[in-house]
Amino acid sequence: MKYLKIYNEELKSSTYKSAADKLKQMGHIKRPEELMNWHEVTRKREDEVKKSEALNDCKQMGVYQLSLSYRKGGESFSYKGDFYINLYFSNDNLYEQYPEWKEGGGTLWIDFGFGVIPVDEEGKKFCSEVVEPIIGLGGDKLTYWLGSFWLNISRGIDPDKEQLTFKPMGQGYFEEYEGSWGLSNRASAMKFKDTLYKIFKGDIIIRETPQKPNGVKEQIIDDLCNEREHSIEEYEDIMNSIKNINLNKLYKE
Repeated sequence: MKYLKIYNEELKSSTYKSAADKLKQMGHIKRPEELMNWHEVTRKREDEVKKSEALNDCKQMGVYQLSLSYRKGGESFSYKGDFYINLYFSNDNLYEQYPEWKEGGGTLWIDFGFGVIPVDEEGKKFCSEVVEPIIGLGGDKLTYWLGSFWLNISRGIDPDKEQLTFKPMGQGYFEEYEGSWGLSNRASAMKFKDTLYKIFKGDIIIRETPQKPNGVKEQIIDDLCNEREHSIEEYEDIMNSIKNINLNKLYKE
């Protein structure tokens, strides 16, 4: 454990906790306390980094007007205001539905977790008092994950008569997990479509990592083109299909 004596080393908070637990099991008293104190310091620092990264991603995508409505304690609470949005790409649905689609089992969709971060104090108060007790707060301590956005990447195909290529239908919709919520005007719906297109194109890079410097775009290409051997032209067809999504399906006035 002597290499942990220098506290300004770039170690994860979990490393300090693990070392503290082991030393405590060995009968040490003071050293585990010191390491646990440093665990708390580094954990808070890590939380601040997560917050900063999430907020920077969200600010790239701009501000949207949403309306939120939830029931709590037998009462209904509603709020309309400005929010940053947060998105993450989930490939779980691909693993489940792709094999069925290949066999002619219907349409194929990908989904993005959809969350919001309130911009002003009124929105923060509503989310803290109403939304958080119902759905909780995300791991970044900023985002309220409201549901998903689903994007169609292919209509159903007949594998006996057609090539196994994606044929996007230009459709998308939001799925609500709890309560009722949505983009609340046409301008926000149009902005969301444009933002999604820019993410696919690579003009907006979110969830960038050293392994995937192009973020979500690279994640999707890896899943669709590299792992499942579809062409980059098919990816571009999906990207261009975003322009055809019906705006009226994306907002509630």
